Amino acid sequence: MHDTNYDRKNFNLDFFSGLHHSQDSKFCIFSILEEIGELDVTPHYRLGSFDYQLRSLDKSGNTIKGVLAKFRTSDLPHAGSPDGTERELGLEGSEGLIEKNHFVVKKDKCVIVFQRNGHAARVGRLSEYLTCYAGETIVFNPILQKDSFERLLDDDLKPVSLELSYATPTNPDLFPEDDWGKRMAMLSDMANGSRIRVALSADRRSSDHEKHSLSNRIKESIALLANERSTTVARVKLTDDVYDYPIDLIADRMTADEEVEMRGRYPVLDSMFSALQRAYSERKGDIDEIFGEPDRRLS
Repeated sequence: MHDTNYDRKNFNLDFFSGLHHSQDSKFCIFSILEEIGELDVTPHYRLGSFDYQLRSLDKSGNTIKGVLAKFRTSDLPHAGSPDGTERELGLEGSEGLIEKNHFVVKKDKCVIVFQRNGHAARVGRLSEYLTCYAGETIVFNPILQKDSFERLLDDDLKPVSLELSYATPTNPDLFPEDDWGKRMAMLSDMANGSRIRVALSADRRSSDHEKHSLSNRIKESIALLANERSTTVARVKLTDDVYDYPIDLIADRMTADEEVEMRGRYPVLDSMFSALQRAYSERKGDIDEIFGEPDRRLS
């Protein structure tokens, strides 16, 4: 018989860095989270088909920990067992199912470690929540593994091919900001398309050496598109004219697996936050190397 009461369970964690588009030099994502945490009741926003709310926000030094809660109030499942019995969940009219993502945010470089939960939300919902609250566009971009990040930034490595697959936004305001990505989105929109699949390659056999590689600007474009939630494929191959270096911007994101103490079916809150902090501490050296210099960022 399958036992659903675990003593400890592995959770997948992802790493992101926060960016904003505010012209105010004093604007700070960490301070926005701190401000929300001081409210008696945190706001809830309708994002897509569900309501979301920040909970359990707590600041300690240069760290804020919290929970992004997603509320499901329609199409709710039944409780049941393999013997064929099932029943409706006994919820009040104003209640719904809650799915959670736990996270910690570091003031330094605005790094966030975010618990992956397929039933809850992606980090993009946290971006949208904070954008709604602050009235300024806030995004959290995935942090690449150090080796992939170094190669993508290396001006001596030239792109020779790329593969992309992503859904195009229906709202023109959400088109990619770079010229190349925006033109692709506009082309798809004019053709009434819903998904773009692109494969580009340079002519490495050409007698014209300049045609042996793609424009270096394409590295920034693919990095920006890889940050979109709808992007499922983002690969680029670089070369130094001797060796090729393939980079998968989806698979090469910085991640971690950590054990968390469980109480029945649910993670213990303090144990989850400790796991998030532990994951950050173990990768802090790489994060410092990646973001140590302000000009070493692709977006």
